[in-house]
Amino acid sequence: MALDEMLGANSLATAAVLVGLSVTPTVLVGSNTQPSCNASHDQARNLIVFEVISFSFFLFSSLVTLGLKHAVHVINSKDQHEAFKTNVSLVIFKLAMIGSAIGSVIGGVFFFLSIAIVVQVKLCE
Repeated sequence: MALDEMLGANSLATAAVLVGLSVTPTVLVGSNTQPSCNASHDQARNLIVFEVISFSFFLFSSLVTLGLKHAVHVINSKDQHEAFKTNVSLVIFKLAMIGSAIGSVIGGVFFFLSIAIVVQVKLCE
């Protein structure tokens, strides 16, 4: 159940970052005519970098979670063929869960950093 929830949250976050990447202009310009409200090239570059890093961590976390979900499904399958059963070490399973959670947290941090840049530009309007 926890794997399903983590996968759903990561999928939504990945989609949000992907949409953010697709609509992010290369130069952030506020509607105000003051030059100080326009974002510098460094801020625009940081926004793109933060979104790409966030997308990467969310995607990593989703893939690890999906792999764990499939491993649990294969272990618990009621299939007649015993050849499809696999043994997953509890230590590896716990490490993968921790890695997936850490990936989600780091992805969230970079996502919020990219949102902070957008908010800085929007507050000047």
